[in-house]
Amino acid sequence: MNDIIKFLINMLVALIVFVFVLFFVMRNRPEKPVFKIILLSIIAVVGGMIFARISYGKGVPWWIFYGIPAFITFVLPPIVLHMTKHELIFYIPASVLMAPVIHVFFSFFFGWHDYMPLFYVPWLQDLI
Repeated sequence: MNDIIKFLINMLVALIVFVFVLFFVMRNRPEKPVFKIILLSIIAVVGGMIFARISYGKGVPWWIFYGIPAFITFVLPPIVLHMTKHELIFYIPASVLMAPVIHVFFSFFFGWHDYMPLFYVPWLQDLI
């Protein structure tokens, strides 16, 4: 499969997961900030993944091409959405686990190892 298609599928799945996590975290609010959630998702996921894709392999240290998108993912939503401590208890672990879980899923079931190429997960077909 074309690398751009795989990248776009990874981005779409990450976007859906991120939006779901934000809506889950905000589930107890009487009014959901839908516009802010969508905008934050586009900035964090789409912007972060494009930045990481462009900067990976160009001599940029790993802590820059992963660090900046991770920083935006961890810090921007709690600030913009004014998350409470209760919401942060759910958001912080979920935000840390989203990318590795997506990487493990695509690596293990599809053999796509390029979502987070810093750690390798064997493909199910290779194990059989």
